[in-house]
Amino acid sequence: MLQSKPAPCSKATEESNPVTQKLITNTESDLQLSYAKQRRTKSSVLLHKEMDSRSKKTVRGYLYRVNEATAVLYARHVLALLLAEWPDDVAISEEMLDLSGPAHMTYILDMLLQLEEKQLCEKILLKVLRGCSGTMLAKMALTACQFMEEPGMAVQVRESK
Repeated sequence: MLQSKPAPCSKATEESNPVTQKLITNTESDLQLSYAKQRRTKSSVLLHKEMDSRSKKTVRGYLYRVNEATAVLYARHVLALLLAEWPDDVAISEEMLDLSGPAHMTYILDMLLQLEEKQLCEKILLKVLRGCSGTMLAKMALTACQFMEEPGMAVQVRESK
């Protein structure tokens, strides 16, 4: 068996026929749409599977709960779109959105950040943070800091023997 050793080379050989076409043709937005479609399809398949396993009587109650949950998701999505397109010249206030306080807005933002796509979330955050008052922003920041605290992770100090 012949063994060959590579010869040292000071310069790489250029390709004689360079590739001019793009190897990855999908854009980021195409991928996001594809992921969203896959999630909806999987959700639909799971719903049909669940409904097939139930009797006719229980299906009606189950469908009611599914419709209610779907309505809540659509309402959250509408709220996200409204906040993302909020006019720059209109301040965001607790009274306008009928919130119980500034912290309530932080809870809403947290919920939307878990629900919506990254680009929409960034747009929502920019609109809300630029559109709220200084006092509202300070209270929202405090609530956001409290979100970052993890329960059960408190430091324990013990005296050694």
